[in-house]
Amino acid sequence: RRVVTKDVRGRQIVGDPRVTFLSVRSGMYVQDDIKLKGLTLSPGLRYSIQNLVNDRTAFEPRFGFTWSPRANGSTVLRGSIGWFHGFIPEPLYEQTLRIDGQRQREYIIRNPSYPDPGDLSGLPPSAVNRYLLGEDFHLQQNFRWSAGVDQVVSPRLRFNVLYNWIHLQEQPRGVNLNPLVNGVRIDPNYGNVIASVTDTQIKRHEVVVNSTFSLAAPSPALNQARFNWRRMNVQAGYTFVKPRNNSDGWFAVPPTGNVEDD
Repeated sequence: RRVVTKDVRGRQIVGDPRVTFLSVRSGMYVQDDIKLKGLTLSPGLRYSIQNLVNDRTAFEPRFGFTWSPRANGSTVLRGSIGWFHGFIPEPLYEQTLRIDGQRQREYIIRNPSYPDPGDLSGLPPSAVNRYLLGEDFHLQQNFRWSAGVDQVVSPRLRFNVLYNWIHLQEQPRGVNLNPLVNGVRIDPNYGNVIASVTDTQIKRHEVVVNSTFSLAAPSPALNQARFNWRRMNVQAGYTFVKPRNNSDGWFAVPPTGNVEDD
């Protein structure tokens, strides 16, 4: 006979949930549009900064162009490439202030009773988790390039196709600073001490197709009547997105401890 046992765990947070902090997101940028015959060039540079993160390297160059190779403008080619940054989410930072093991304590309770999980004062310190911000936490990086075409097939039909390749880097995930070593915590005053660090990534492919079909060609006669059903148009679109990532969240610790396995 095989006996199966289950280790059921509950989570309860106790303490003072009130925190106060100031989040300032700032960005400065310069950009210019250089217009030539049928061609527009758009170079630019942005700098981002946030007071909650000790990262002062968020320079973001970018460049785009729009080219109409035909005199009638029926075909327009577009392209862009650039670096971007994402700010730290305020709820992430708030959690590191609240559940720090002092202001609020997160208890992990094995096999809790219901609805009252019991007296928490009898739990050992190793049942208390805490969360903090890693020392090397950076603003999230976003490198992307895109290419597209707008095409007028006829006065009644036009479509556009856009492809985006996006590489999100410096994404947050969790690392346990207080793991079990030979069954003993490094710091016996806490259980898991989860720091949010930025060393994961997301690679994303996107294809967007849109088309518009007008029931009648543009004409001044269409605007004479208050209502004209020929002014209606039919729009159709398709979007394909394929992302791959190796992080499951701000404080999610890889099961093997190594993000290369995810």
